[in-house]
Amino acid sequence: MRVTISWHIGWTGIVEIAPAGKHAAELGAWGVVAERTIEDGLPVRRRIAAVISVSCGSVLYTLDANVANVALPTIAHELGIAESTAVIIVSAYNLVLAMSLLPFAALADRFGLRRVFTGGLLFYLVAAVGCYLAGTLPLLLVARAMQALGASLLLSVSLALVRAIYPDAMLGRGMGLNTMAASLGAALAPVLGGFIVETLSWHWVFAAGVPLAATGLLFARALPDPHGTSRGFDTAGAAYCAVTFGLLIVGFQSLGEGLALPLALGGVVAGLVMAIVLFRHERRVAAPVLPVDLLAQPKLSLSVAAALLAVLASTSLLLYVPFRLHEFGFSAATIGVMIAPYAGAVVFVAPAAGMLSDKLSPQWLGIVGLGIATVAAATFAFLPDAPTYLDVAWRAALCGAGFSLFFSPNGRLMIASAPRDRVAGASSLLSTTRMFGQALGSVLLSGLLTLGLGSGAPALVAAGLAALALGCAVVRLAVSPD
Repeated sequence: MRVTISWHIGWTGIVEIAPAGKHAAELGAWGVVAERTIEDGLPVRRRIAAVISVSCGSVLYTLDANVANVALPTIAHELGIAESTAVIIVSAYNLVLAMSLLPFAALADRFGLRRVFTGGLLFYLVAAVGCYLAGTLPLLLVARAMQALGASLLLSVSLALVRAIYPDAMLGRGMGLNTMAASLGAALAPVLGGFIVETLSWHWVFAAGVPLAATGLLFARALPDPHGTSRGFDTAGAAYCAVTFGLLIVGFQSLGEGLALPLALGGVVAGLVMAIVLFRHERRVAAPVLPVDLLAQPKLSLSVAAALLAVLASTSLLLYVPFRLHEFGFSAATIGVMIAPYAGAVVFVAPAAGMLSDKLSPQWLGIVGLGIATVAAATFAFLPDAPTYLDVAWRAALCGAGFSLFFSPNGRLMIASAPRDRVAGASSLLSTTRMFGQALGSVLLSGLLTLGLGSGAPALVAAGLAALALGCAVVRLAVSPD
């Protein structure tokens, strides 16, 4: 027997007893009892409140991850450090995030999604105070690392919560709305960060997400009730996982930043060796931190491969285009306006793609999206000698639309492929794939520019990566048709 809670006006809890995984009685707005399955997600009123909470977390993560970038020169000046040294504020944040995502997801499987999510919001609020009070770089790095831990707690379970909140028939819509929320945070970050630096102290940049965290906590009681498992926590696997991704991220970032080649390659090699150790260990445990059992499913493993290649393609392309436009003599502000249609397309297409994936085949939607993205990325290699705003804008919008048409349905496939008691692992696997792809994308572009291939070659490489992702999607359809 399982205790389930149904909600009506005012979120007044009424305890009902129902067989595990079967049916629970729900009181409607007028006291009418209706049967609903656990798989149908939350009742509508509670669902809306839960979506607000999760959306606040998604906006908070992408806002917090990007808002500090524009403040780095000011921080360097006021702390009396070199601008190159100030970059460690961003690098340390990304490193902590990459190292902790999968271990936190394993904790969520044991203690419940809601506890981990609310813990992330509280961690962020405490760390925001620390960042505001920090007067030296070491103190700021400690507080910023705490904010990264808070963001990691949020990110490790956000997509798992989406699956628990929405009915199965609306999962794609939920994934699309979550993608849109994350895109809004990324789009707002540079604007909000610049405004804060110009009008207030740089310390306030690290507190930009406080209203979002407070709102997320306010509505967090509507999130699905925590149902942990009795499985033990794989402490050794968590340590191996953190070391593996830490070494790989540091190694690849060092390669991209042109640091000592032996040291950078040593980090990558050590990370690959630790990856082998991690895989061998995780295959022997019942509750692996790295979900190797899920990766053994062809449908999910091909989805991960396609996602990694698509993130590599989109990241390298978005980093390349500003360099290319700068060669044509455009200012930074003009470049920002010219490529803004990419983000605009994501905001509109991502939720639409999610909703379509509830009605149409997610696999076919992803194939069409990657086909569009492949062609659109290649067109950047053939910009005219004196490109206009329109020449760039339609290419950027087409790329954003194509990748969005893939990412939302692909995320839906990954989350839906996992058993409900392992959905946190699938959620963090998707998030880790995105982060790792972004790190590799920057390294790839740096290598191409170092080799002097800065004209149209990076766009063709991005198109080739998108085509490889398309190949994975086609193979997935052949292996596991909808």
